[in-house]
Amino acid sequence: MSESDGGLLSWLLLPVTWPGVLLVFALNHVKDTIDRELYDPKTLEKRLIEARLLYELGEMSEEDYDRLESQIVQRLTELEQAQEESW
Repeated sequence: MSESDGGLLSWLLLPVTWPGVLLVFALNHVKDTIDRELYDPKTLEKRLIEARLLYELGEMSEEDYDRLESQIVQRLTELEQAQEESW
């Protein structure tokens, strides 16, 4: 098989391989989004501000706000501790 045959083969297999490439791309995007939601302090702080606004506007119950605030503050604390340990 020559080099030109390899190029032709990849073109012929493109309809078969393309969905897999798209799936890997989509999964990487989902992973990046989750990482940003879980590990980026600025994103967590924005979520906390949004929750506070929703609570103050009456669109979130006090119970839901307290639960979410507790989760976010706990996550921020864990991130700070992990950062301190890595130094």
